[in-house]
Amino acid sequence: MDQARVLAVQHAQDNREFYGPGYANRELVWDELSAEEGEDYYRIRLSYRPVRGFRGKPGVELLAIDKSGPIALRQILSEPRPSRRLFYGLAGAGVLLAVAVTTAGLFAAGVFSSSETTTTISLSPRAPSRLVSPGGGVTVDLPADSVAAPAQLTYRPLTLTDIPVLPARYTATGAIFDLTTDSTLLKPITVSIRISAADAVAAGSDEENLLIQQHQDGTWIPLPTTVDFAASTASAQVDRLSFFALTLRQRQPVPPLTETPIPATDTPVPATDTPVPPTHRSHLPRPLRLRQHQRRAPLLRRCLKPNPR
Repeated sequence: MDQARVLAVQHAQDNREFYGPGYANRELVWDELSAEEGEDYYRIRLSYRPVRGFRGKPGVELLAIDKSGPIALRQILSEPRPSRRLFYGLAGAGVLLAVAVTTAGLFAAGVFSSSETTTTISLSPRAPSRLVSPGGGVTVDLPADSVAAPAQLTYRPLTLTDIPVLPARYTATGAIFDLTTDSTLLKPITVSIRISAADAVAAGSDEENLLIQQHQDGTWIPLPTTVDFAASTASAQVDRLSFFALTLRQRQPVPPLTETPIPATDTPVPATDTPVPPTHRSHLPRPLRLRQHQRRAPLLRRCLKPNPR
């Protein structure tokens, strides 16, 4: 355990670039907060802060050290926070107001990301690793032998202005981030994203309307996504790293109902039993009427015909 404590502090001192450009070149001091021994690892929590010109709350980091020696994981739990009283003493009220207004506008425009910060963990070839974003919204699980040599995995939150335009019919949720590593992945890893209640409602509780997309080779690729509304998670497996976004597929509007016209046909209309109205008497031909002398003419001819005897 004592060797693990010393190794944790030495590793932190020798790798200050892990803290980012704000603290990489500053003189820092470390204090041990806790040390725990697990079955395979020692877990050491350290606080760190600048030696000079700093008043406030120190940052906290966690190091997991394999009992065989190497650093298996390193994660920033919180960054140093300067005291607000000191800050207010250095700045005037007018400057503070201007900064507050400007910052609020940039947050509203999406230029700044949420309160989450960049997180980096160390990867060991022989041990599984897990990265959890500071807000807990993103979890990355790497199985053992995911990398060939010790490496680092970094999570960086993004905004809409940081990523290429999404395809039509897709909108981004609040989960937009970048994953990078300094080593090639040898196995697929699992990326899990927390689904908010608002995202579930927007998806209509339909699993097909939520997709994790990854930006590869200049285009967005929808990943085979497993959605679990009961656990409020969406997960996908990837074998390479880049930009990721949890997206919502816009639902197609329901078309209005329209009457379908019946096509005309040449089928003759069947005859009906409807009686034909009688023809008017004036349209009927008048009967032939013989005059009296015309009816008697044949009889007279027969009477006047001579007798052949």
